[in-house]
Order: sequence, then C-alpha cells, then structure tokens
Amino acid sequence: MSKKGNGIPYVKIAMPVPKEQAIETWKSLDHSIGLIFDFQASKLSFEELYRKAYDLVIHKYSDLLYNGLTDSFHRQCSIILSKLRSEFSGNLFEVFFQSWTNFKMFINMIKDILMYMDRNYVLSKNLLPVYELGLSIFKSDIILDSDISMKTRTWILENIKNDRNMQMMSTEKCLIKNIINMLAEINPREKSIYVSIFENPFIEESRVFFTYEAQEWVSSDSCPEYLKKVERRLKEEQERVEQMMDPRTENLILKVVDDCFIKAHARTLVNMEGSGCTKMMDNLQLDDLKRMYWLFSRVPECRKEISSHLSSSIEAEGAKIISLADYKKNYKQLMDDLLKIREKYELIVTKSFDRDPIMQTSMNLSFEKCINKNPKTALALTLYINNLLTKGIKSMNESQIETIFDQAILIFRYISDKDIFETYYKQNLSKRLLSSSSLSDDAERLMIRKLKIECGSHYTSKIEGMLIDMRLSKDSLKDFINPNDVIEFKVLTAAFWPQAQVQPIILPVEFSTKIERFRRLYLNKYSGRTLIWTTNVGNAEIKAYLGESREKHDLVVSTYQMAILLMYNDKVTYSYNEICEGLNTDDKEFEFHVLGLVKCGILVKRSNEKKLEKDTVLMLNENFKHKMYKIKVPILQQKENTDDICENEIPEVVEDDRKHMIEAIIVKVMKSRRTIGHQQLIGEVSKMVAWKFVANNKQIKGRIENLIEREFLQRDPKDSNVYLYIV
Repeated sequence: MSKKGNGIPYVKIAMPVPKEQAIETWKSLDHSIGLIFDFQASKLSFEELYRKAYDLVIHKYSDLLYNGLTDSFHRQCSIILSKLRSEFSGNLFEVFFQSWTNFKMFINMIKDILMYMDRNYVLSKNLLPVYELGLSIFKSDIILDSDISMKTRTWILENIKNDRNMQMMSTEKCLIKNIINMLAEINPREKSIYVSIFENPFIEESRVFFTYEAQEWVSSDSCPEYLKKVERRLKEEQERVEQMMDPRTENLILKVVDDCFIKAHARTLVNMEGSGCTKMMDNLQLDDLKRMYWLFSRVPECRKEISSHLSSSIEAEGAKIISLADYKKNYKQLMDDLLKIREKYELIVTKSFDRDPIMQTSMNLSFEKCINKNPKTALALTLYINNLLTKGIKSMNESQIETIFDQAILIFRYISDKDIFETYYKQNLSKRLLSSSSLSDDAERLMIRKLKIECGSHYTSKIEGMLIDMRLSKDSLKDFINPNDVIEFKVLTAAFWPQAQVQPIILPVEFSTKIERFRRLYLNKYSGRTLIWTTNVGNAEIKAYLGESREKHDLVVSTYQMAILLMYNDKVTYSYNEICEGLNTDDKEFEFHVLGLVKCGILVKRSNEKKLEKDTVLMLNENFKHKMYKIKVPILQQKENTDDICENEIPEVVEDDRKHMIEAIIVKVMKSRRTIGHQQLIGEVSKMVAWKFVANNKQIKGRIENLIEREFLQRDPKDSNVYLYIV
C-alpha cells in the first residue's frame, strides 16, 4: 500500500503470527463458542470474535480453525446427547426438539462469526460450510444414535396410531410435527434421515394397520358403509400428512390406502350380496355409486370391476325382458321396458360415473348385445313406431313427438341388423299410406329424417320414395279421376313398395269397367309404363243392410272383403271354394280376409273347424247385430308358432337382399384389387356391410363360392387362399 507524504513510498507488510499465538486465539474463540452454547452470547463482542477468526484465516491457520470448530461441535453434541439420555420418556422429545432449536440458533451465530472462513477457506477446499457442518455433526452424533433413533421412531409411530384411533391431543400433534420436520430438515436435499428413521417404517406399519382394518370393515359393514369409511380414511391420512409430515409422503401413504382398502377388496365390494353394485344400481343409490366410482378410479384397474358389473347387469335385465316378450302383442311394453333400462343406466353413468368413456362404452356394447340377441326386437320396434304414428301421438304436441321419436331412435341405434328393421318398417309404412291410417304426414317425414341422420340417405331412399310416390300419384292422377267416382286409384312405383306380386282378383262389373277406362286413359298419356293391379292391398267402405231386421251399417273393409260381400248380393250361401273360384284367387292371405268377416259375425260357418277347407260353407248371418253404425272389419293375422321367435330367424326377403349385397361388394372389391387374400377379403366385406347388418364369415364364404361357380373370380393356382378377379 502506498501513501503520499514527503514523496517517499513504503509498503505495509503483515507480520507472521506464531503458532502458539494462533492456538491461544483459537482457544479464546473456542471459549466464546462454549459461552454461545451456554446462552451467554450477550457477554461477547461479535466484532472482536469475527476479527480473531479473520486473523487466523489470513495467517494460514484455517485448518486449525475448521478442525477446532468440528471438535467443538462434537463436544457440544455429546453434552446434548448425555442430557437426552438422562431425560424421562415423557419429556424426552420436548427436550430433544428444544435442543435442536437451540443448536440451530447457536450454529447460526457461529456462522456469522466465521463468515470469512466460509467464503474463502471452505469454498476453496470444498468443505461443508459452518452451518451445514453443525447440522451434519448433530445428525451423526445425536439423531443417528441407535438409542435415540429407535425411541424417536417408536414414539412417532405410536402417536400416529393413537391419532388414527382418535386418542391423541393437538399439543402432541404439534410436537410430532416438529420432530418429523427436524428429520426432514437435517438432510434437506436427500431426506435420507427422514426416510430411514420415519417414512419407511411409517409406510410399512400403516400397511399392516390398514390391512387389518380393511378386513375388519369388509366383514362387518355393508358396501356403502365401507366406502364411506374408506373415503373418511383417505381424507384423514391426507390431513395428517399436511399437518405433520413432509409433502412427499402424501402420495406414498395414499397409495397404501388405495392398495389395502380398494385394490384388495374391489371385486368383493362390487359383488357384495345385498349391498353391492347390483343393489345400489337397482335402488339408484347414485351418491354411493359415485363414491365407489371415485374411489375405484384411484386404482385404474379397479374401474374394470365396475364396468364389467355394469355390462352384466344390463345384459341380465335386458335378456330377462326380451325372453319374456311377446313381440307382436306386447311390443309397446317391450320398448317401454328397454327404454326404462336405458334411462336408468344412462342416469347412473351420467350422475355417478361422470360420463366416463369406459363406462359409456360398456353400457352401449351391453345394450347392443342384449337388443341384438333376437332379430324380432327390430320387428317390435317397427310395431312400436307404427303404433305411435297411427294412434300414440294423437294428443301430443310437437315437442313431445320429437322426444318420443328420439327414444325410438335410441333403440334403433343399438340394432345391428338394420336391414331387418328396414324391411318391417317399409311393410308397416306401406299399410299406413295405402290405408290412410297415419295421423300426420309431418310426423312420418320427421321419423324418416331421424332415420336418415342415423344411417344416411342410401338407407332411407326407398322409404322416402314411398312418401314421394303417394304425393306424385295424387298430383298426376287429377286429369284421370272424376270427383263423382266411387273408386280412387293410386299409381305407385313397384321398386319402392314391399308388396309381393299377387294375381289380381276378378272385381265386380261396376268396378272393372271403371278400372279399364282408367287404364286406357293412363297408358295413352304414359305409353311406356305398365300397370299391375294389386287388389290385395286396397280398402273400401260399403253400405250394407244386415241381419233379420236389415239394419244399415257402414263397413270399412279390404278390397278382398268388399268383393266377397258383393257376391252375397246374388245368394246368401257359398262354399269357400266357390268364393275363391268366383274371384279367381289363390292368394294364401285370402283366407284371413274371409276369417275377418267370420270373426266380425257378418258371415257364419256351418262347421266348427277353425281353418277354412274348400267345402266349408259360409252364409250371411241372419242374426247379425252390432251396436256400432260404422264397423271396421278386421283382417286376421296368421298365428306364429313358437319357432317364429327363435334367435336365428331372419325374414327370407332380408336373406336374399343380403346375398345380393355381399356379392355386389365382393365384386366391387375384386374389381379394384384384382388379387386379394381370403382373410383380407372377408374383413373388407364385413366392414363395408356393417352399416346395415352384421355378416358372419360363413355367409361371406358362401357368396365367394357362388361367385367362383359363376366365374366372376377364381382361386390362385399357386395359393388357394388368394382370389383372382376374372375380367
């Protein structure tokens, strides 16, 4: 250092300090450290102590200072350890925590005194700073002492057990929290002391405690009560960690709770007799089911137990309803019951299972499996919709109609064989349109629009064609119809309508002349068309004087029934064979029209046999009486035998359509691929027909063989599992 004065510079040089003097300086510092640990820091000058430590460092006596400090810390810890060993167990941990608190305060003071050593010597030698050195020595000399560590662990675990049994005071909780925090703080980065002395033993003892507790609960409590206790236990353990432990322990202890209370007993709880999932679902215990779902969601694999039970419950309930159903008589009850089940489980999945995708998928697949167990469900749905459109929506407003149609579509959505539904639907729609029995054209269009949204325009094209046909027929026939005529014609496109072609009957002269006149006028205008008369689907209203008193009645009858009754203007008795020959019909359905007249009492049979034979004599009923003026004469339905409601029955027309569709798709695939393997072709065809029906491998294989026979494709000579397209 230079200084200005008389102009002559000089350098101040620090004189070396003898070792004996350095030792004396350290002894003075050591004595002062002892006073600090003896609560007499107020008597000391920290500036003077700092200067002494500073001098030792700059005079190269840092080793003496650091090693002496280490010995001093060991000595003070030895004093503390002796004091702890002499304490009674009741006060031990209060003294322990107080000693820890004081020790931290003391080494913090000492750290300030030795700050210069920390910044220079400690940093350059990569040693522990003063404060961390003190903590390290406290850990090794006191906390890791076998006697102290064992007593600490035992005391903490006993108190936590008491807390779980609600036998611990809040003051004890505070002390436990302080001791546990001490274990975490002593090694803040690794927390090895916290883990070895407390966390690992705590987790293992908790596992034993929870295993026993769970077994006790599951054997004595109902499922809802058990779930409530588990929920409470989770909350308590979470709060206990927040109040007393390091945050990292929370996930570990909660996983033990999940394993012992949920994972170990999930299946038992779900299937618990009298209070498990079945009972809760039957009673719509939504809160209890929600609690179960929430708890089981903590262990992802346990949710499968709920979804599996949900599936089996839906399938069992659905199968019971479908097995007992009379598809033609009780179709409304069947649909109402299916909708009730769907509504019930939709409520459960929405409210209790939080719209979980897994649960929704399980529910939908189970309903689909249940509803498609018998193809007759499609028939029941079409009859249900038919009833709505002819009777059911009569007193409903637009909103109610929309709602009930949506419910019908809900069931339709689950039907796999939509071609069966389409066939039955077209048959019923045909009857409604031709008999003018539909309550509303708007309602008809609304239902078709909903079907179109579900399946696309290709599915409803023919159904829509039937409605368009009726409108175009009415518009196009205005020029041919005389308003005063008693006969009305409908000209329809054969491709859209499901009626089978039946030979027309011979109609009475008063009708046949009008029909012939209409035919000539129509074909003169539309020369390229062909008219085929379908007398088996028409209807008529005739006036009749019946019975001995000749009471007047209006009869609403089919075309067949009208022709039969007009024959009785000539004589009052005919055999069944004479009626058939007189009308020139061999229609198998004709018998049911005749039996409708018999059931209504207009005609009577001489014999008592139920079935009509050729020689069965049918007479006008001279004793006919009816309280109604207008009488709707029924057409009896053919009785189905018990085999009709078998699980594998598919209408013949549907089977034929499927064959054609599968063949068309096979040819389409082969045209684009030219060469394709057997399994790949099966997969492609199955995928392409899935929108309309579920094709099995046997069906597809049969169509492939048929196309091979017809030389549309052939097998590869080198590999029989490969098909080649024949151009």
